[in-house]
Amino acid sequence: MKKEKRVIQVIIKSGLITWVLLLLIWQTGSLFYSDDFLPGPVTTFAGAGKLVASGELFRDILISMQRVLKGWLLGGNRISDLHIKTLL
Repeated sequence: MKKEKRVIQVIIKSGLITWVLLLLIWQTGSLFYSDDFLPGPVTTFAGAGKLVASGELFRDILISMQRVLKGWLLGGNRISDLHIKTLL
C-alpha cells in the first residue's frame, strides 16, 4: 500500500497526468477540425519524426537562428545604434 501511494505521488509530482490530459484535449479538439487547421498529436509527432529523419528540422532551426542573430545585430544592440547615428 505504501509503495502504491509513493508511485501515485511520483506521477502527480512529475506532471504526467497534466501531459496526458493536455494530449487528450488536443486530440479531441483535432477531431472537429481538418488536419490543415488543427492536426492531432499523432499527426504532429509523425511529421516531426519525418523532419528529424530527413535532417530538415535541424537545417530549418539553424536558418531561424541565423535570422534571429542578424535581426539582433541589426537592431538590438548598442553598437548598431552607434553606427546608425554616425551615418545620419
